[in-house]
Amino acid sequence: MSKKLTVWMADLGHEEIARMRIVPLGIGCLASALQQTFGDQVETKLFAFPDDILAALEIAQPDVIAVSNYIWNQRVSLRVLELAKERHRNVLTVMGGPHVRDDKSGLGAFLQNHSYIDVYVPQEAETSMCALVRQCLSAGTKLRQLGNIPGCFINLPEYDYTPATGKWAINEYGSPYLKGILDEFLEDDRFFPLIESNRGCLYSCTFCAWGAAVGNKITKKETEVNQAEAEYIAHRSSQDIWYFADGNFGVFKEDLEFAYKLKELSDTYGHPKKLNFNTAKNNAERVLKISQVLEGMSYTNIAVQSMDGGVLKDMKRVNLKNDDIQRFINLHHSEGRVVLTDLLYPCSGETLESHIDSIRACIEAGFDAINVGQIRMLPGTEIEADQSRETYGLRTKWRPMDIGWGFYGGRFVFETDETIIATSTMTEDEVYGLKKLHFLMFLLWTYGFGKPLLTLGAKHGVNPVDVMLALVNDTESPLSREILTPLYDNFREEFFETEEDLVQYYTQSEITKEIMDGTNDFQKLALKYVAYCIDEKEIILTAIDQMRAYIQKNSGLDEELVEVVASITGDRLRLDFMPGDLRKIKQYKISRPLFQVLKDLALVEGGLPYRDGGFELEYGFSVDDDSVLRNLLTRFDYEHQPKTALYSALVTCDGAKFFTFEYQIPNPAENPVATKGAMLNHRNLLV
Repeated sequence: MSKKLTVWMADLGHEEIARMRIVPLGIGCLASALQQTFGDQVETKLFAFPDDILAALEIAQPDVIAVSNYIWNQRVSLRVLELAKERHRNVLTVMGGPHVRDDKSGLGAFLQNHSYIDVYVPQEAETSMCALVRQCLSAGTKLRQLGNIPGCFINLPEYDYTPATGKWAINEYGSPYLKGILDEFLEDDRFFPLIESNRGCLYSCTFCAWGAAVGNKITKKETEVNQAEAEYIAHRSSQDIWYFADGNFGVFKEDLEFAYKLKELSDTYGHPKKLNFNTAKNNAERVLKISQVLEGMSYTNIAVQSMDGGVLKDMKRVNLKNDDIQRFINLHHSEGRVVLTDLLYPCSGETLESHIDSIRACIEAGFDAINVGQIRMLPGTEIEADQSRETYGLRTKWRPMDIGWGFYGGRFVFETDETIIATSTMTEDEVYGLKKLHFLMFLLWTYGFGKPLLTLGAKHGVNPVDVMLALVNDTESPLSREILTPLYDNFREEFFETEEDLVQYYTQSEITKEIMDGTNDFQKLALKYVAYCIDEKEIILTAIDQMRAYIQKNSGLDEELVEVVASITGDRLRLDFMPGDLRKIKQYKISRPLFQVLKDLALVEGGLPYRDGGFELEYGFSVDDDSVLRNLLTRFDYEHQPKTALYSALVTCDGAKFFTFEYQIPNPAENPVATKGAMLNHRNLLV
């Protein structure tokens, strides 16, 4: 092939979406690899919006069009390839990404079901894509002329597929950022930067495909390149939040050095203010040091997935030892940091009782936030394989994802999600029944809207799980009527037996119209109802009163003490913004002996003075956090659609601290929020 080869690559997100968009680093890496390997023999063009690439296809034909395949964009990517083939039957259509069973049988079945795909690249794509393009340059783009290409499954009968082998190629083809390949996205305020400081994963968790492509290996990016990329991004993007593609940030000693660089950039440019990354699973010492460097820029996560030894064994999951988990939580707490963890359900071999026991154990260990996720069946993972489904009695259903939708070539397209709904040890009804408890855990503990009261109860023999179960059982309360019951009903209703049933339902004209006019949606239910609670704040305040009454009845604590802690619980919520005060002082009346109890329980600071029959607390919200929140709410049109904007902000910022004040002893001589980044800190309340 003598002429220049044109290669279009797309990492697509839906047109209708109320969430963040990430710089398409993956296709940037592919473009960098092709540029470095072939120079001006190949011309690349990158796309992130379906309408843009479809419009381009109306006026031009590339030689090759390649799209990504992830759980969040499979169906829109398939539709774009289908339309590309209809418009230009000679274009070579390529799909790549992890959302497929990546053995020969699985790939063959996938391509048989989607005959308009010419080539599939199931694993790391740079080297395989270069090999494919090399063949196209020398032999043309007709399938039978391409021959056998390792790492590429060509859609031909009896094709002899050979998987790619070797190490990760993160350092082989240069940086797409430093080459300017991704400038158009960095300079577009719709996109948040994405960093990749390492690639792969050392672990073999059955529910995850992160490290499988090259045999559970991990490779770090060259330190100089890593730091230069971060500097480049900070100079060109003003986004407050940066995301990491790493599965284990902190696994390498150089990650600590990179943390220093990120903090330096934040201090120099004013951004990034927040970093969203997954920390290393078993390098707690280094994660601690990284947290110390980054200060308030990121959360500390010690993911456990389950606290049951047998379940962990079935999942091939290796956690820190429980004593080490406790030690590191205490160390982080002593330095004022919030510590998060993740639980999954229904796990292989887990029962209703063992799952609830895991929640209790996480609370008792001192985790400040516990995120509970229902296991998705990711093609290519061990748990998704037929053998695991049979061994553990896994039953699944399908539901829509909260990732957006659109009309492409006259067809309504949205993304779908296969989810475990029952196992041999946990029934479908038990899975549904857990939704209310999980939501309350999310709202009251993880988001902290009930934390002071729940902390008081926990220190006097009333486990927060029991408080939440009492709220679940009070079916006449506003919380139950307006939140928990419709949440439960929506949860059951969102599942369909098959993907075909799901798609058929949502593509009915009347249902599609409801989605278009906003009366139906694909939002995550937990965040949807958290947003509802924030907007309808009286529901939260009523729930606080319910908790107060339950703890009072079951703890034997003095009524005056419980009343004051209930007041603190409500006062620390920031439910007014745009504009909203960043500083307030509240007075509390309490006897001196009970005031000392508050100090002994670390619910107020030890140096807080007792005056005039009580005490004062000063509540404050940092300027940096306020800026992040307001920017997000403005972006998502809070003025006209507050619940949707709150939902989108919750998805994007991924943190409770944006809706709660910190507090300290008042000092009238100082304005605690006048300094950039100032944070009023009363960390003990979160222990």
